[in-house]
Order: sequence, then C-alpha cells, then structure tokens
Amino acid sequence: MASRYFVNGGVDNNWGTTGNWALSSGGAGGQAVPLSTDDVFLDANSPNCVLDASARVAKTLNCTSYVSLLTFDQQLSVSGSITIVAAMSFAGATTNKLRMIAAGTWTTNGKTIPQDVEIGGTTTFTCTLADALVSSGDLFLTNTSSTIFSGAFEITATNATISGSQTLTIVEDFNIQGLTTISDANIINGAFQWRTRGLTTTGDLSGTATVVFNGTGTWTGAAGTLKNSTTINTAGTLTISGVVLYNTGTLTYTAGTVVVAGSTLSNNALLATLNVSGMTWNNITLTGGVTVTLSSNLTLTGLLTVGSTTVTTTLTGNTINAGGGLKVEGTTSIISGTTAIVMNGTGTWSSDQTTGTLRLNLTFNAPGSTITISGTVRCRGNTITYTAGTMSVAGSTLDIPEATTLNTGAMNWASVEISGSSIYTVTLSSALNGTGALSLTNTTTQTFSGAFEMSFSSCTLSGTKTVNISGHVNITGDTTVSDAHTVDGAFE
Repeated sequence: MASRYFVNGGVDNNWGTTGNWALSSGGAGGQAVPLSTDDVFLDANSPNCVLDASARVAKTLNCTSYVSLLTFDQQLSVSGSITIVAAMSFAGATTNKLRMIAAGTWTTNGKTIPQDVEIGGTTTFTCTLADALVSSGDLFLTNTSSTIFSGAFEITATNATISGSQTLTIVEDFNIQGLTTISDANIINGAFQWRTRGLTTTGDLSGTATVVFNGTGTWTGAAGTLKNSTTINTAGTLTISGVVLYNTGTLTYTAGTVVVAGSTLSNNALLATLNVSGMTWNNITLTGGVTVTLSSNLTLTGLLTVGSTTVTTTLTGNTINAGGGLKVEGTTSIISGTTAIVMNGTGTWSSDQTTGTLRLNLTFNAPGSTITISGTVRCRGNTITYTAGTMSVAGSTLDIPEATTLNTGAMNWASVEISGSSIYTVTLSSALNGTGALSLTNTTTQTFSGAFEMSFSSCTLSGTKTVNISGHVNITGDTTVSDAHTVDGAFE
C-alpha cells in the first residue's frame, strides 16, 4: 500500500496521467496511477482533477484542504474511508458514481455530493458515518452480503436502489426524496425509518425498520412483497398502482391523499396487521393461510377476496366495509375470526367453496345499491343480517351446514339448503323467506330456533332425521320427502 498525492504534472489534469501523482503533498510527479491498495490525497496543493478514460480505484480518498474541482467522467471505487470537504467542487455526469466497496468511514463535512453514491461489495462490512451523508444524486446499496451502518447520522438521496439480497442494519433514518426500488430479496433492520415518496418492489423487502411514505409518489410491485411495518404519512399524494403485495408487518395510515383506482392490496399467505382507517382501498385480496388483525375498520370500494384452496384464513377485530363485492375462494377454505363484513355497495357475493365455509358475521347494508348473490354460498357459525339494499338472488343457494343465525326477514333468498351431518341449530331472528326451495338435507337432528315463519315455494326433506321447528313453515308448492323424517313442534 502506498500514498498517492495528486499534483500538477504540467501535462493535463487527468487522474490517469502518471505525471500527476507524487509521494507527498506538492511533490514531484511521475508516480504510478493509484491502485485499489493505495491511499489517495487531494489537498491544498492539488489542482483540478478529472477521473478520465476508465473507472478509477483507491484504497482511501482524503480530500482534506482540497478547494479545486473533481470531475467525474468515470466512476471512482474506494475500498475504505472517504473524506470530502465543503470547499471542493464536483462536476461530471451524476451517473458516474462515487463508490464505497469495503469498510470505512464516510466524512462529508457538510458537503452535498452531486454524484450518485454506491455502497456495496461482496463481503459484510461496516460503513461508519462521521456526519450526515447527503447526495443530490441517487443512492445504490448493492452489497451481496451485509452492510452495517454505524454513526447516528441520516442518509439523504434523490432515489434509492437496494439489490444484492443483502441485510442492511441502519442506526438512523434514511431520507429518499423520490423512488426506492427493491430488486432481489433484501432486509432492512433497525429501530429507524426508511422514508421514501415512492416504492417499487421486484424483490421482497423485510426487516425491523419502518418504511414511511412521506411525499408524493407511487407504490408498485406485484413481483415483490413489502414485509416491513409501513406507514402512509404524507402531505402529498401516494398513488397505489396495480397489485401491491404486503404481509408480516403493520400497515398504518396516518395522513395524506391516497389514489387507489385500479389497484389491489394483496396479502399472500402470511400474517399482517392493518390499521388504515381514514383511507379507502380499491380491491383487497387476503389469500392463503393468513392471519390478519384489523386494528381499525377497513374500507374498500372494490372487491374483497378471501380464502385459498385448503387452508384457514383468520380475520380478527373490527369491520371490513366491502363496497364492491365479496369473493370467497378455495373449495375447502375456512374463513374465520372476529371480524365482521358489511357489504355496503353494489357488488356480488360469490364462492368457490364446496365443503369450506364463511364463518364471519355478514351484513347486507347497501341503501340505493344492488347486492347480487351468485351460485352457491356457504355459511357456518356466524350471523347473517339484512339491513338495506336491493338483493338480486336469482339462481342462487344459501347452504348452511352447521349452526348459524339468520336475521334476514326483510329480504328474499332464492333457495336455502340446511345440510351437513351433525346436530345443530339454525337460529331465526326474523322470518326466513325464499322464492325457491327450502332443502333440509342434514342427516341427523335439525333444530330451528326462533318463533318466525319460513316461507318458500317448495320443500325437500331427505336424510332420515328429526326436524324441530319453532314457527310456521309455509310452502306454496310441493313438499318432497325421501327417507324417514320426524317433524316436531307445535306449529304447522
């Protein structure tokens, strides 16, 4: 390792000219152009310097007392500490980067770096900040291992790219004035904030640091999942574009305008906490074996999709206001928990379930709107309530395979089937009306609780059972009985 001082060699101002390098400050030129093992000094005796011809390297870069111009016609890679000063000047394309690629201390002395800044390498190293690092260019964090930041100073840049499948450990906030792009699977750890105006994820981002949307920008990323706790807190406008994937952390809305037209928030198979009252979403998809905790009500104008093929989706707390419909996916899926769903706008309730069930309380409350029930929908262990709205039910069937409470007297169903193979009670809090068939196919004792009428155009009893009724049953058409049945109750 040697020391190299940039001097006036009398030929040009190029970094790549041997006549411009000396062994001491202001000394005689003629030394070799710096290698990656050499300490480089630009000081009070150094003239303007041009990074010329090809990418340049140094072990360390020390610009203490330098008052001249450093022009980036090429990038400069430093394998250790970098010191710049306020009195120096920069020129050249901002895309020609100033790079730290190994452990060192970064000292800026209050100077804003106009170049793009890269911190990366192939081994774990510590980047120590002696003061705030500010670039009016972009920040690239490209280590393929881990980068540990030391020194309680913030980093500020215009845009940022994180790549390399690395783990970043931060000890102070990062301030990104534009877009953060995540490629590969990366981790940001630390009890601090990654503040950004926009985010694009083509790889997963996880860790203990909090992502904060704090300005006007766009959140996109159907190919990568955001897993950090995340806060929307902006005085500007955040646009959510296309499908964005989120799970694991807590997603919080605090302030700002959020544009969601055409977008979908998707939680793909992991737990999450949502605390987003005060904003309205478009579509929301909660699929796979997810456990989602709602710390406040969740409101959307588009479609709510829940469930996956063979697993349980658990939704806990508060209410989902589903303004654009409800779709339950998965033939054997179970949708359970304490969250209530309110369908409060024009939309369709549909289901792929054949043996699975929706076990959340469901309310139809859509004044001035039409709710359509499509195909067969299945409920169990919950309460279904009708409050307001036009119900379009032609050709549909409500299938109830276990204990359920119905309070839907002010609406008509099409067909209702009471199925299953266990002893259970259907509780009627109001009349049960249908324009189609009432099918009682349970194969054991079936009890209806609540002194309210059931009115349908036809009835089918099958499965050899006892049916206990507490109110009148009015069938305007045929009743078909197969197998042996007992109907008990002091009613008709």
